[in-house]
Amino acid sequence: MAEKRDMRKVEAGAQASAAGPYLGQRWPLTGRYLLTSTLGPMLVLRFLGGLFLLLATISLVADGTRALAGPTAALFTPIIQYWADLAPKSLASVQTAVKTSLHPLLWDVVIRRLLAVPVWALFGVVGLLLAYAGRHRRRVNIFIN
Repeated sequence: MAEKRDMRKVEAGAQASAAGPYLGQRWPLTGRYLLTSTLGPMLVLRFLGGLFLLLATISLVADGTRALAGPTAALFTPIIQYWADLAPKSLASVQTAVKTSLHPLLWDVVIRRLLAVPVWALFGVVGLLLAYAGRHRRRVNIFIN
């Protein structure tokens, strides 16, 4: 009876390896799983981190070429300027909502300063945080006698 169970395991392993490794199966050469439940979210975080870093680089190059083209008032474009250019109605509605529901000083002191940050700095920090959160973690083997 034990031999039949062992043969079933061998046959199932042979069928799976002939088709190639699938999701959740160990890779034959390295012995690691092809895609585990922790690798998927980490992969998404690394991808999003790279995307945000790419956007930071593009906005930095755009600001740099504008600065090289001639004298401008501002060297780097703040977030609030992009927001005002792309969706002025939503900026006005958020401003009135914050001023009426929370406190007018919150918009003037805190949020306005946060929106004065250059776009490349915001996207760069968010991209670095996402890339750090999705990094490959070193496996620590602990041996206790």
